[in-house]
Amino acid sequence: MYLQQLKNLNVERIDVDEAIAMATWARASANGYDHYGVTPPAWLTAAIETLDAEINRRRRDILVARKREIEANLTQLRTREERRHDAEAELARLNDALGK
Repeated sequence: MYLQQLKNLNVERIDVDEAIAMATWARASANGYDHYGVTPPAWLTAAIETLDAEINRRRRDILVARKREIEANLTQLRTREERRHDAEAELARLNDALGK
């Protein structure tokens, strides 16, 4: 299914959902090579590494965008202490996920 796409990988042409599906398929294929005692081809290993890097980059972008959204919402929630507390808690979780 993804064989030709993995061999000719271009991460600019796929969305994050497809990248995750392709990475999952690539890992399953690599496991198949391991099962049969055959060394996976270099293009497969490279595709997995490339997809992992791209997925992590896009995940970070999603978290940063959500963080900015929450920070903007916090300024609007000054009079609503309970909602503000909830937003601050989510912001802290996002900071932890981003390693900050």
